[in-house]
This record gives sequence, C-alpha cells and structure tokens, in this order.
Amino acid sequence: ASMPKQASLHSGKRIEKRKGAAMAKNLEKVKEQRAAIVAQIVEDMERDGLAWAKDWPEAASPRNAASGKPYHGCNRLNLAYIAKAKGYADPRWATFAQAKQLGWKIRKGERASVVEYWKQIPVKGSEDEDANGTEAADERDEAGRRMVWRCVGYWNVFNAEQFDGVEPLPATCEPTADEAGKLADALEASSRCPVDEREGLQPCYVPGADVVHMPARGTFSTGNAGFCATLLHEMAHSTGHPSALDRDQSGEFGSAPYAFEELVAEIASVFACADLGLSAQADPDSDHYMSHVAYVKS
Repeated sequence: ASMPKQASLHSGKRIEKRKGAAMAKNLEKVKEQRAAIVAQIVEDMERDGLAWAKDWPEAASPRNAASGKPYHGCNRLNLAYIAKAKGYADPRWATFAQAKQLGWKIRKGERASVVEYWKQIPVKGSEDEDANGTEAADERDEAGRRMVWRCVGYWNVFNAEQFDGVEPLPATCEPTADEAGKLADALEASSRCPVDEREGLQPCYVPGADVVHMPARGTFSTGNAGFCATLLHEMAHSTGHPSALDRDQSGEFGSAPYAFEELVAEIASVFACADLGLSAQADPDSDHYMSHVAYVKS
C-alpha cells in the first residue's frame, strides 16, 4: 500500500528539515576553520608584510593522495595555508580511510583539517539567499528553479606528514636561469593581454589600456625566477578586466577594493609559482617589492 499523501508530505518536510540542519552544521564547521585561517593570515601579514607568503610554494599545490587530483577554490587556499602554518612541505592530503588503503598509519594525537564541499541546490520562497545571508546570483536550472550555493558537506583530511609509512615524494629542483627565461617567454606569450617588457618601466597592469608593463628581466636581482613571479602577479591583475572576470579595479590605494585586488593578485602569483616550481615571490631590492609591502599592509 502506498503512503497516504498527507503522511508523505510530512515525511518529506522532516527529511528537508534534517537536510537543512545538517547543512547548517556543516557550514558552522567550515566557518570555524575559515575564521582561524583568516586570523592567522592577518597576523602574518601584520608581522611580515609581503613575506607572509614566502613559505607557501612547497605546499601550495595541495592534492588528494589517493586520486592525485589537485584541490581547487577555497580548499586549495585553506590547505595551502594550513600546510604553511604547520610546516608541511608535502602537498598530499588524504582522509583516514584513504590513508588506510594506502597503508599509511596516523600518528597519535594528529588533528584533521577540513575540505569543504559546496553544491548548487534549488530553493524556493524565503530561501532565496546564499549561505552568507546575501542575495544569491540569479541562476536557474533547466526547470526554471532558482539555484543557490550551499555547503552540503565536508571531509576531514590529514597531510601526508601526519602519517607513518608514507613513501617519499620524488625529488624536485627549481628551473635553472635558462629554463626560467624560457618560462618567462612562454608566460608572456600566454597572457590574455599584451605584455610590454622594456627598460625603465615599472611593473604594473594598466586597466584602461589593458596592458601589462614589465621592466627588463635583467634588472631583477632574483633573476628570471623573480621576473616570472612579478609577471604572474601583474597577469593576475589583468584577469579583472571587464572582458575577463570583471572585478572591481576602480579602488584607490588604501581602499577595500584596492586591497582586495592586491590579495587576489598575490595569492594567484603564489599558487602559479608553486605549480611552476618557482620559489621567488618578489625581488626584495626593488621599489616594486616595497610598494607591495605597503599594498599588503593596506
């Protein structure tokens, strides 16, 4: 016999209520980790200026140890910073179950970090707000239902350095000066806007002209690697152009939009350097470095 319609309706509401409670609990756990990371980043920035990111490259390409797939979005930022804060150089992360399958044994007293899982789900009525309490983007599915992002779950993961029995990573080395020079050529060729590299220019992105200015790479005391790191920072700025990601780049120095844009570019440069095997984040002897110290402090 089929369930009476009224009973089925009440059952459905109870299920939805449990789902809502579970998502709220997930979000609280996620917010707790995010708040701790933000507090630590702010503390590091106030103490170290631009050097707050100097130890990231070794661990800024976090990936799942079982699948080999890299983490994306906020999970990449979160795990990279946790690794930096705790001194992990290994980019591999795994759940307890995955580590057990790999033959790894967790050390006593080790604590997990959180990987967030977000998903777009349909909502109706008064639920037309995202998880942060602001109006969601007007996105709809094929059936015309309004879709918003919700934190539907999280996983507890551990870094490979929290286990025993882990096989070491293959040794890697930074690009040579010649290799970094070829990399600089490839980066300029890949840029979504022109890169003007010549003597006398200050490194910057010019939104009005949609062009990146770069001084000649030979002027960098950190060589081609330092040139690449700075170029990546300016190329990241260029992705804010209206024809690309259309970020607000109208803010003046010291304003919140200006500071936000600088953090976007600096974090993008850190991650790109990590992927390319570069450790140089800036040229400490340049005026450009000092200006970015001021940017970060703002």
